[in-house]
Amino acid sequence: MTQQWPVRPAELPVAFSKFEITRADLLNANLDEGEAAHLTEAHRQEIADTLRNHYIHDLFWPELRHVAGLVLERLANGGEPI
Repeated sequence: MTQQWPVRPAELPVAFSKFEITRADLLNANLDEGEAAHLTEAHRQEIADTLRNHYIHDLFWPELRHVAGLVLERLANGGEPI
């Protein structure tokens, strides 16, 4: 895994670059027009920053463990690495 994506814990904030949430993103997330209209650019940036932090600190490590477990299971069952 580290050969394909050599990211160290301290580098995660850099690896997950900052992004922005647009009004279209809000509508795609099933907010209605009125709800989306209440959220300013500052609110959307707050949402984006919160999501980014969540991905880095809460999702990355469990997902890494899960995917590595799937690969190990496949290997244990005689499968070949991809």
